[in-house]
Amino acid sequence: FVIDYVISQNAADTVSFKELVNGSIENLESKPESVTADAGYGSVENYDYLKEKEIENYVKFAGYHSENKMGDKFKLKDFSYDLENDSYKCLNDEELKYVNEKIRETKTGFKESIKVYQASESACGHCPKKSWCTEGKFRSLSVNLKLEEHKKEVKNNLSSEKGIELKKRRCYDVETVFANRKWNGNSRRYVLRGKQKVNVEAGLTYLAHNIKKMYLFIHSKICPWTPLEEFII
Repeated sequence: FVIDYVISQNAADTVSFKELVNGSIENLESKPESVTADAGYGSVENYDYLKEKEIENYVKFAGYHSENKMGDKFKLKDFSYDLENDSYKCLNDEELKYVNEKIRETKTGFKESIKVYQASESACGHCPKKSWCTEGKFRSLSVNLKLEEHKKEVKNNLSSEKGIELKKRRCYDVETVFANRKWNGNSRRYVLRGKQKVNVEAGLTYLAHNIKKMYLFIHSKICPWTPLEEFII
């Protein structure tokens, strides 16, 4: 069932996440136990929001599937962090020292801290693993420490028995709603113009979807012997 929806002129999923969850809480008059979403919604701002609301986090982050795969270049996971010296060490045992901290502001005005670490040019110059590490004169890392903390929690949640089940359910519970509207309903574009009108058009579409779901559910309980195809709206 569609519990809530957001019409936005911003293509980034992250900016609509909190509005969607808040709308769902308001419509259900209850806070959900957990939230599951694809990597488009994964951000520090949204992870902080779920923690503040005490909602279990099953929201993927960008690079979730590729993070543990062997790639062409070394990734952050291939570097070990030294908490005492606030530095990283590479696989060649060279140190990447802290250089500076940058503040990045998202489209919603949320500010994130990015710490930059760099190895010396001399350390990287003769490294036998350099071709696997960087194409520049030296290797640098831009690290969002808060995001890395959230990612550990998310990976643990998604790899649990419950997380695996929720990942499967998201595929067939959520994605099929869009597929049904676009392909079976032949609705790839909104007919009306203007955000307010499109919001109404989308609402009618999802209202019809929910009515159909309820109708089929009631039918399956009352007269399960009748072929379902005869009751498709």
